[in-house]
Amino acid sequence: MQEYQKALQLAPSWDVANYYYGYGWHNLRPKSRAKLGSMHQAKAALQEVVFLGKGDLKKAAAKVLRDLNKHA
Repeated sequence: MQEYQKALQLAPSWDVANYYYGYGWHNLRPKSRAKLGSMHQAKAALQEVVFLGKGDLKKAAAKVLRDLNKHA
């Protein structure tokens, strides 16, 4: 997660970095999630990909975002 956060700092509009930040946060254990960001940050990153991304990456981000919304 630290690497994903660093990638977002370096290139905040990069769809790949945003996707992997949101996807990675979603796949953390609940205990780890509390230490490494928030659901709001993960959703914001995935929404960025849905808005700016293309093709399969955009579809994958939309799926992870739906999953996050189900568990909210």
